[in-house]
Amino acid sequence: MTAIATRPARTAAAPPKRRSTGRTGSRLGLAAKYAVVLAFTAFSLIPLLWMVSAAFKAPEDVLEVPVRWIPREWHPENFVKALLEPRFTGHTFLEFLINSTVVASVTAIASVVLSIMVGYGFAKFRFRGREAFMWTLLGSTLLPFSSVVIPLYLIIDRMALTDTLAGLIIPFVITGQAIFIARQFIRAIPTAYIEAARLDGASEWVVFRHIIVPLAGPRSPRSR
Repeated sequence: MTAIATRPARTAAAPPKRRSTGRTGSRLGLAAKYAVVLAFTAFSLIPLLWMVSAAFKAPEDVLEVPVRWIPREWHPENFVKALLEPRFTGHTFLEFLINSTVVASVTAIASVVLSIMVGYGFAKFRFRGREAFMWTLLGSTLLPFSSVVIPLYLIIDRMALTDTLAGLIIPFVITGQAIFIARQFIRAIPTAYIEAARLDGASEWVVFRHIIVPLAGPRSPRSR
């Protein structure tokens, strides 16, 4: 009789232990971070909630202590009074709001357009005194605004623009800082694009409109 060799039976390998402790700790840490963020968010919203609540209250209930978050009586007419009742110098808040919107919009749009034009000249054109002019403009940004308030007022007064929207817009339409930022963006545009367009017969306005403005990056609203 021949002996038959038998192989030892293989025992099933134990499944690897799951590292649940690390995952649980990371989840708890993430939950703690969210809890802190939510707490700070809720705390920062308290003044906003009080402002909304006070907007619908009667004047005598605004400073009531303790604070009543839900008004006893709702007064939506407060908004109409705030917008349309004459206040400072006989003008309404709605007039102030419209004037501020017009001044801010016109100043922003004009500043972007003019600063890109001037920045294009400083970045891509060579002329005598270019660097001196650029450093002079950049140096003007170091002057504190309080040192130029009186000269600005005298200039606006001699131009008969006091008490007008133009008197608020013109002094801030273009600044040295805006020109410098536009110049830095436009310097990054390859000059080969401009030269290729000129070889194809494009005018300077076409180059500016179809090459410089789209490639001026976040400086221009038509960057995409």
